[in-house]
Amino acid sequence: IRTQRALRPVVVADLLREGETMNVVAAPKVGKSWLVHSLGVAVVSGQPWLGKSTTKGKVLHIDGELPPETLAHRLRATQPAMNVNDADMSALDVWAVRGQRLTIEAVATTLQPVPAGQYRLIIVDALYRFLPMHGEENANETMTQVYNTLDQIAKRSGASIVIVHHSTKGNQAAKAVTDVGSGAGSLSRAADTHLILRPHEADNAVVVDAVVRAFPPMNPFVI
Repeated sequence: IRTQRALRPVVVADLLREGETMNVVAAPKVGKSWLVHSLGVAVVSGQPWLGKSTTKGKVLHIDGELPPETLAHRLRATQPAMNVNDADMSALDVWAVRGQRLTIEAVATTLQPVPAGQYRLIIVDALYRFLPMHGEENANETMTQVYNTLDQIAKRSGASIVIVHHSTKGNQAAKAVTDVGSGAGSLSRAADTHLILRPHEADNAVVVDAVVRAFPPMNPFVI
């Protein structure tokens, strides 16, 4: 530990470093998947995301929630909206695995042959689709196992890991940032960044808030 001097390189300013994990949490249909689609496109093109600079690199998007046609449609819509060329988009690899019942351990095994440094960012959408067989989202033992596996993927690949997750039902406004998210409490504690989206009083707007481990505290803002 005494020989460790420099912090890991930044992938998303103020939020995420190489080899770290970040949760993106919101209620269903709030727009968190669209948000991580834009994150993937931002990283492959080196554009800012949520107004924060990114480090350009290759991205792997593992999607267990959307049909392949829907996912492709969304990415095709995101590309011109962000003015990204085809050459940069070719650095975005997609695994559309809905219905295949891949556990996070199976994902880790599949990624083992991938050389370290190939991906700058790996997105997993959504967490509940990749839980261990017979694992329980509300069990700290299960969630600790899941995040230990995510940490192993991050360490082996050198990539940052972004995990999409759902919040609990009901009003989230009065909750602390780390209490937004369904399941065991270890879920928010295990990640290096816990980023949440909450409805804003204005239409078509949400409040972005986050608790970070390797950066100064972040003030909430509206998108």
